[in-house]
Amino acid sequence: MKSLLLLIFTVSLLFSQTFVYECKDKQNFIIQLQSDTKAWLFTDDISMALERVPSASAEKYTKDGIVFFVKGYEAMLDTPKQNYRQCSNNRYKAIWEDAKLRGVDFRATGNEPGWYLEIGEGGAKTLLVTDYGSDKYELVLPKPFTSQEGRTTRYRIKGFVDILLEGNGCRDSMSNHSFETKVTVKLNGKTYRGCGNALH
Repeated sequence: MKSLLLLIFTVSLLFSQTFVYECKDKQNFIIQLQSDTKAWLFTDDISMALERVPSASAEKYTKDGIVFFVKGYEAMLDTPKQNYRQCSNNRYKAIWEDAKLRGVDFRATGNEPGWYLEIGEGGAKTLLVTDYGSDKYELVLPKPFTSQEGRTTRYRIKGFVDILLEGNGCRDSMSNHSFETKVTVKLNGKTYRGCGNALH
């Protein structure tokens, strides 16, 4: 059962509606699908909604001379200034970019069991998902206790949840990615440890 929950949790994270396409020559762009007919494009100098148009061999979105194609795992983008080729989605980056575009201010993840935390609107809109996605909590956190000297921020709902953010660096035990913040969540007698970053 735990293996099945892990699979569901992982798949739900990988298939977000936001895609970070990395292309040859170190070019990249972001696509956010907002409906079956519209996709927002973000590059260094473009922020625009593209409209889906009929295409026989691929999904195609276009507007004002900009054309985005995606077929299977490969995509390409043509703009008046630049052509992007051999582009594929970086699934890990896409998860974090999706949270940022949804207005999340801080995001953290941990392993064994898999969990993630998203804090938005100063804690007023917070999502905590634990145990590979089997438990989900939508929280309104109180004003945090902060210590500039200790570089800590702490959110606490007495008798239920205690979230500690420590700004002294952290490395994920599975992905080996580096983060700005060490995160400890105590919930219903369980302790979850992981790493996180501010998104704005």
